[in-house]
Amino acid sequence: MLFEGSVPKTNHSRIFDAEIVSLGELLSERHSIPDMQRPFEWLVGTGADHVGKLWECLVEYDEGDPGHVDLYYTGTLICYKEAGMWSVIDGQQRITTLSVMFTAMRDILAEAYTHHRGLTVKIDGEDFPMSQVANELAKRTIGNSQHPRLTPKDDGSANTVAYLWLMNRMPRPSAKRGVHNPNAPYRINKAYRLFKRELESRFPPKTSAGIEGMILFAEHILDGVVFNRTRVRDMAYGYRIFSNENVMGLKLNHMDIPRAL
Repeated sequence: MLFEGSVPKTNHSRIFDAEIVSLGELLSERHSIPDMQRPFEWLVGTGADHVGKLWECLVEYDEGDPGHVDLYYTGTLICYKEAGMWSVIDGQQRITTLSVMFTAMRDILAEAYTHHRGLTVKIDGEDFPMSQVANELAKRTIGNSQHPRLTPKDDGSANTVAYLWLMNRMPRPSAKRGVHNPNAPYRINKAYRLFKRELESRFPPKTSAGIEGMILFAEHILDGVVFNRTRVRDMAYGYRIFSNENVMGLKLNHMDIPRAL
């Protein structure tokens, strides 16, 4: 039994609570990745690779639910509140990857403005001029440099720096190497390129139909993709739950739990 011998069963409700929440609800709040977490590990490609497989599943879900009435369950997100943000114990690979997808979508919409200066686009039933569409989507999904919806771990790694470059749309100096190069071979950069390529192919940004289709896709994913969010009172209990239920993800090594405790 989870927590057997450690706390009375009658107190379990004080230790954690669980609820089903949409991706849109998750991204409306701020999350951070604790420093003890592993780096961004998801492989980028097609087929069995993590990022490509997630994209394929999202497309399959979108195509199979034209009426926007179904839900797509993406597993558990375990988190606890710290410094006004939800610190993510389980789910960082998924929430980071989805954030990169919306970053790519934001940039496509921003670049498409030159082709659609007079276009008005509906987002959740509200009209926005094309000049505001990219920022409006970002506000609902990834935030901005002052208030990011996801703060990566502060480890200075290539993937962390690459995520910040992309998220903040920082000017990229010309260089052949390094995380600031859009073609750098780091996983965050590769995930961004995959999403940008696939989104532009599926929703041609030079057409108004492509722009409108991309927004409808984003709304469907934000409303229909759901997580089982388990909120715990502190990091230690979060890792104890994670160590019991983590049978499909990256296996914890012998030092992860003691370091968390």
